[in-house]
Amino acid sequence: MKKQKKSKSSKKCCFKKFEGCKKFCGKNWKKFLVLVGILGLLVYFKSMIVVSFVNNQPIFRCSYIKELEAQGGKQILDTMITKALILQEAKKKGIEVSREEIDTELVRIEEIAKQQGMGLDELLESQNVKRDDLIKQIEIQKIVEKLAGEGIAISDEEANLYLEENADFLPEDSTPEELMNIAKEQLIQQQLNSSIQEMILKLKDEAKIVSWL
Repeated sequence: MKKQKKSKSSKKCCFKKFEGCKKFCGKNWKKFLVLVGILGLLVYFKSMIVVSFVNNQPIFRCSYIKELEAQGGKQILDTMITKALILQEAKKKGIEVSREEIDTELVRIEEIAKQQGMGLDELLESQNVKRDDLIKQIEIQKIVEKLAGEGIAISDEEANLYLEENADFLPEDSTPEELMNIAKEQLIQQQLNSSIQEMILKLKDEAKIVSWL
């Protein structure tokens, strides 16, 4: 009889504990889920808050970004602004770059890579540049050339003068026609660079630019 009473008493005690635990969980399960969710988010977004630990001392992403801005942020922003202005101007004037133009430039770059004993992919890998990024750079370059290069022309007289002034630096085994082409290409590039600078300054002067850096 005593054993049965003890058994019943023990069951009642366990039941009461279970009921108490159930009531506690019922009241606090939402808080528990919220806590688990917060912990999960902290783990998931850890790399967005902390970029590194040095002897258990964290380097926070906000500090990292501030340091980046201090070292080259203004220069990067200026490049991004210039790119935006160029693309806006190209859209306004209906200037586009065809796939054929991009492929032609890729072939030219590949020829340069071969002269260095590498393929294009090897060259890109050595410069830590992705092919898609190179294509975007080519597209911007071609757009700029179309925007700023309109009307640039070099006369034979200008080319001959260039050849006279730079005779010591020209390849000796080139034909007169090749030398003339070299001279004109160099002079066109000089005028193009000057025209690009003028165009960018003009676009910036005429644009409404607001920055906080």
